[in-house]
Order: sequence, then structure tokens, then C-alpha cells
Amino acid sequence: MPFDILSDLVSLLNGPLNKKTEGKTGISLEPVVENALISISSKHNIQEIVLISGHKFPDITFKVNGRTFGLEVKTTSSQRWSSMGGSIMETTKIEGLEDIFILFGMFGGTRPEFKWRRFEECADNIKITHSPRYTINMDTPDGGSIFNKIGVSYEQVSGLENKFSVFRSYLKSQANPGEDVWWLPESEEIDEQQSSFVKAFDSLDSSLQTRITTEILVLFPELFGNKSRSKYYRASAYMVSRYSVTDHCLRDRFTAGGKVYVAEIGEKVPKMMCFLSDELVFQSLIDCLNNLDLELLTEYWEIPTAEISQNGKVRSWYKLLKKQINNNNAYYLGPLLRSAFRKYIVPN
Repeated sequence: MPFDILSDLVSLLNGPLNKKTEGKTGISLEPVVENALISISSKHNIQEIVLISGHKFPDITFKVNGRTFGLEVKTTSSQRWSSMGGSIMETTKIEGLEDIFILFGMFGGTRPEFKWRRFEECADNIKITHSPRYTINMDTPDGGSIFNKIGVSYEQVSGLENKFSVFRSYLKSQANPGEDVWWLPESEEIDEQQSSFVKAFDSLDSSLQTRITTEILVLFPELFGNKSRSKYYRASAYMVSRYSVTDHCLRDRFTAGGKVYVAEIGEKVPKMMCFLSDELVFQSLIDCLNNLDLELLTEYWEIPTAEISQNGKVRSWYKLLKKQINNNNAYYLGPLLRSAFRKYIVPN
């Protein structure tokens, strides 16, 4: 590994060449770094130095003993050893590199300061802007990189076609109740309903409104349960993250009108339960359920995939709804629930 090369490089930038780095933040610093590497190339038997710059990762490559390494130049105008990194998709990454290092310049103090570190060790987290990006922290403790957190090496991540999949579970584990991961695609393919723009639910065509409504009714059993406003948090987060859709009237769509009388059980029930008592509406929920991926159900139902596979999707959903009703002490709704599912399973 070219550790001696990088240590000498940083010594030059912090010492004799420090004046030349002043005001050279961003891309303007890269030629200074290149020239510094050239100045120590004989000492370290550096055979080739290439300043790539532009929209490629990393900015500079250099070859030592037939092995090519990459050097990404990062700067900040703050007094912190941290900044945003590049996209985890790395579509502009240069192939065939032995390893990649970060050369970091901090320009927020009285004079520029420089550090170097392996990229795999100082990429400490993921932030999602328009797409997931690494964050760089040169003070990341040993074993504290994002790759340590997910238990997958950078080399392994780089070899994946769908890189985001390995980070998704970790990001969701960091979310607070009612939060979801903003950038959701499970693959490089784009769902026809995904959008770069946030839309209001009322602006959607009726077919998409129906699709979203049925999905959240299936994925979030708590909607049939307690009376707390918080039961809509997860559904709201899903609509934003999955469809870029907001709905300030979400609660009213399910509660407006209060209770309705259901002759089958001789009781007035919350309007929400009409989704179970109307045979055609309930059939649409079952159809939606059967078309949803098992992985999606596992994620939002928060039960093991094996359990869903063993019981089947319909029975698993029935058990979740029954639990919600029982937790709410709404035992009078049991007959309505059993009646709705009787066509598809033998409810208990």
C-alpha cells in the first residue's frame, strides 16, 4: 500500500507547499496535488500519475510497482474534517484500481490543513439528497465506517449491481417512528409512478389514487386499529418515499362521516371498517395484497418472511388486523373481520 507516498504528500501540503494551496478549494486544488505527487515520484518509484478531474471518481490515479491507486481530493471551507462524498452508485468510477484514498483539505482555519485516509475507512455514513451519497469524515474511528456498520466491505459493495439494497436496511433501522427512507428503488429500474417532483394526492388521476389507497390499507394494519393520529405516520411516510405524494387530508379520507351502520353485525362501526364490509372493495384489497412483493410485506408488516410464506399472505394479513382490533378492545368487530375473510381462508 502507498502509505509512505500519501504521508509524504500530506507533509508537503502542510509544509513547503502550504502557501500554494491557499484559496485552492475544490477542483482548483487538484493540479497542486498532482504537482506535489510528481515532485516525490522519483523517491517512491511512482511510474504514472494521471489527473482525471471532472466528473470521474477518483480525481487522480497513480501507479506504483504495476499497481494503480486512486486519490479523491476533497475540501471544505468549514473547520470540520467532513464533507459530502459521491453517489453510492459510482457510475463514474474508474475501474481497475487497487485501492482508493481521500486527500482532504480543510480551509476553515488560519491556514489550510491536510489529511489522508483510505476511502473505505472514512466513508462514515449515507445521506440522501436527490440520490444516496457517502459522507466523508476523516476522524471516523477505526471500525466506524458505513461498511463496518452494514457488515459488507467496500470491495463487495462496488461489485453489486444494485448497491443501495445493502444500505437500505441499515438506513431504515436509523429512522424514527413514522419516518421512511426517501430514496427507495430496489433496483436500477424506475417504477412508472416514481417522480422527481412532490405531488398532492388530490392532483393524481383516480386510478393512481386507488392504487395508493389500497396499498397503504394493506401495508399498514394499524390504520384499522387505535384512534391515535400517529397511526397515519407510517402510511404518510410511505406515500412520500414511494410515490412522492403528500396528503394533508389522509386522516379525513378514512374517518370523515364518523360511524356507519353495518346490518351484518347490527352495529355502527368506524368508517374505516367499510373497507372490510364492502365485498367489491375488500376484493380489491385482496388483489393488491396478492400482487405485493413478499419483501415489501416483510418490511412494513415487520414480521419474518418465513412466517408470511408459511401462513400465506391473506392469513398473515388477517392475523395482523385481528391483533389491531383486539388491542383496541373492539371485539364486536370480530364477526365483521371473519366474514370479510371467509371467502379466502378459514378464519379463527
